[in-house]
Amino acid sequence: MKAFAAAIIFCLTGAAFSQTESKMDVGITGYTGSNLPPHLDPFTVMAEPTVQRLVMLIAETPREPRYVDDALRGGRFNKAQLEELGVIQFRDGMYALGFTYFTKADVDRLMDVSSRYAKKLTTAFKAEWSDFDSILSMYPVKSVAKRDLAFFLLGCVSLDWDGLALTSELGLRVEDKPQAGGGKYLLWASEKGGNAFQGMYWGSHYTEAGKSVLITFGDHYSLPRRAFPDINGKLARGVSSAVDAPDLKEALRNVGVDMSMQLCEWAGETMLALRDSGAMRSKDLAAKMGYPESRADNVLQALKGLGYVEDANGKFSVAVPTLTEADKPMVSATEEFGRRVMRKWLEDNYDAIRQELSELTAVKQGVPYEEVFSQAWHYLFGATNRELAAQGLIRDTYAPDSRFTGFVPVVSAPGVAQRN
Repeated sequence: MKAFAAAIIFCLTGAAFSQTESKMDVGITGYTGSNLPPHLDPFTVMAEPTVQRLVMLIAETPREPRYVDDALRGGRFNKAQLEELGVIQFRDGMYALGFTYFTKADVDRLMDVSSRYAKKLTTAFKAEWSDFDSILSMYPVKSVAKRDLAFFLLGCVSLDWDGLALTSELGLRVEDKPQAGGGKYLLWASEKGGNAFQGMYWGSHYTEAGKSVLITFGDHYSLPRRAFPDINGKLARGVSSAVDAPDLKEALRNVGVDMSMQLCEWAGETMLALRDSGAMRSKDLAAKMGYPESRADNVLQALKGLGYVEDANGKFSVAVPTLTEADKPMVSATEEFGRRVMRKWLEDNYDAIRQELSELTAVKQGVPYEEVFSQAWHYLFGATNRELAAQGLIRDTYAPDSRFTGFVPVVSAPGVAQRN
C-alpha cells in the first residue's frame, strides 16, 4: 500500500519563532521516501525555527558561510544538511536560496498575476463548456452532484495532474527531482499570512488501499480535511493515545496505522460496490462483499457520518464522485478537453506570465525559473479553480449547499483517476 503518493501538494504550518512573527507554509510537489532520518525529511527540517529564520534572512539577501553557521547555531541542522536537502545553495561565495521560497511580496505578486490570467483561462474553458458538459453526462450516477464531479475532473485530474504533465512535456517546468532520502519531489515554502488561499483549489492527497484509491482535492486553507486519507494519522494517534509508555505507544501507533489502512480498504471497496450496484441495504452489501453484516453496517455508518453516502430509509448510495473502470473514457475525454484549452492558453500567455514573474525572489537568487514555475503553476490553476467555482461551473465548497468545506473527496478504482 502506498500512502500519500505522487501528486501530493501537502501543506503544513511550520513552527513560529515567536508569537509576533509569521509562520511558514511548507509543501512538496511529489512524494517523499519512507522512514526518513530527520535531516532528510523536508517537513521536519523546514519546521525547525532556526531553518525558517535562516531562509527568511537569506531571502532578504544571500549570506556569507559564517553568517549561516551562526544563524543555525543551537538548532538541529547544519548548513551541509541544508545543502544536501536543497534548501540553500552556495553561489559566488555566498549562500542563496536553493529551492522555491516565496516572500509575502512574492505571494502578493503571484496572487495578482494568477488572478488576472486565471480569468483568461476560465473564459477559455467557458467558451467550450458544452463539450465538457457532454463529458460529464457520461457519468451515470445521479446521486453525485455534477458540480462535485466537475470539481474533481477539471480541477484535479485536468488542471492539477494533467496540467503538471502538460507543462512538463512542453518544457515549461521541471519534473519532481530525485532526493537523497528517496522519493521524488520539489520543495517549496512561503511566508504565511491571511486567508488569501481560501478557495485556491490546488492540493490532492491520496492513498492506495487494496483495490481502491481514496482521494481528497481542495485548498490548503481548510486543512485538515475530514475525509480519507487525511484522517488516517488522527486515527492512528487515537489508538496510541490509550497508553503512556513510549515503546508501547509507538507499537500501538503502528498498529493504528495498519487499522486505519484497513478501514480505508473497507471504505473504498464499499464505495465501489455501491457505484456498481446502486443503492443497497447493509445486509445486501454484506452478502455482496462477503462481510459480516455488522462490519458492513459499521463502515456504512462511518461513510454516512463523513458525508460519502446518502441514506434513504436504510438504502445507501454514493454521494461523492466514485469512479470505476467504466469511467475511464470519461476521464480520458476530460484530459483531452483540458489539454486542448490549456495548450492554447499557454501559447497565448506563457511568455507574458514569465516576464511578470521574473522578479520573484527565488528566481533572482538563481533557482531555475522552470523549477519555480512548478509551484507558480499551482497558483495559476488554483486561481482558475477558484474562478470556475465563483462562476458556478464547478463546486464552490464554501457555499451553503456544499457537503464539504474546502475540498471534495473521491474514490476511484486503481488506474482510473490518479496521477502516475
